[in-house]
Amino acid sequence: MIDFLTKNSVEILIRNGIIEESEKEVYRFGISGLYRFLMNIITSIIIGLLLGMLWQTVIFSVTYIPLRRFAGGYHAKTPGRCYFLSCLLVVCVLMLLKHVAFSVTAVLILTVAASAVVFIKAPVASENKPLLDQEKVLYREKARRILLLEGIIAMALTFYSVEVASCLAVAIGCCALMVMVPMLLPHKARAKK
Repeated sequence: MIDFLTKNSVEILIRNGIIEESEKEVYRFGISGLYRFLMNIITSIIIGLLLGMLWQTVIFSVTYIPLRRFAGGYHAKTPGRCYFLSCLLVVCVLMLLKHVAFSVTAVLILTVAASAVVFIKAPVASENKPLLDQEKVLYREKARRILLLEGIIAMALTFYSVEVASCLAVAIGCCALMVMVPMLLPHKARAKK
């Protein structure tokens, strides 16, 4: 379905003179990524609605997505596997948030520990998403800035609502986990440095 939408979108852009035929593959790649991203967001929102946890889904996603984008870590080999694992992650996170009552101490420990992992290790390339040297420098800086902002917000929110702060802490924790996964995989599955 994504491929069909992408193909039709690119054909419309070419037909209307918005892009050149020679640019077709570049736009196909970008538009396909956009549609996959939107499909993941919409599915996450649906999962949140079905579980009666929409606001937790939104806070988790708003925290996790930008940090994960620049911190790197594990990436699935296929878009279908990525979609499945993303949905599974959202369900697991929401179940964790629903069934575990986080204390202020737990939120602070998780935030600090996960932040330390991301701060030290990010960005982490993977076999399925290698990074150029220039990207590593840029991504490290952006990941650290996002991490600093999210960490401060999570810790400050513990005085307002531990429930809200736990959404941020779990998002940072999930990102730290994704950063560590490539290091735990067998050597041949790791990205080349």
